[in-house]
Amino acid sequence: MTSNNDQFGMSAEVLIDLLDQNDEVWGTADLKEILTHLWASSVVDEFAQFNAASARQTGSTVAADGIDPALSFEDVITSPNPSIDALQNIKLFAKYLLADGGELPEDVARIIYVVTILAGRAAGYHEISRLTGAEIKRETARCLTFGWLPDSVRMSIRSLAAPLE
Repeated sequence: MTSNNDQFGMSAEVLIDLLDQNDEVWGTADLKEILTHLWASSVVDEFAQFNAASARQTGSTVAADGIDPALSFEDVITSPNPSIDALQNIKLFAKYLLADGGELPEDVARIIYVVTILAGRAAGYHEISRLTGAEIKRETARCLTFGWLPDSVRMSIRSLAAPLE
């Protein structure tokens, strides 16, 4: 049986408590910890939590069809042959969080949104976003300015953006 604690010993309940404090200003350590946790989390589990919370608030849902429950956001996004459906749904998840002032800090949702678009474009799925190349480069550069960005995410952004240069 797996533990409900992540690599930092943070349980899902503690993370949810942190996320419920949405009105407070997020510190850089908080942002890094939340993104690190999300990056390593099961996409299917996060979608299920989002769908349950969203059903009560906005009615927005994200499908997890065809995504292996064992795969994390990092696994899907950095796959050499990512599923376009999985990437589209991760992008939609991040877009909902950005639009609805969701449960994650805006900058964390923005990073997931941008890195997912980069992964789709790097895999040849140019239809993943209507953003122009210049807009994607601008958002990528913006994300890379975050000093709190975990190294693994920063390296993924850089490697996924390289073919688009």
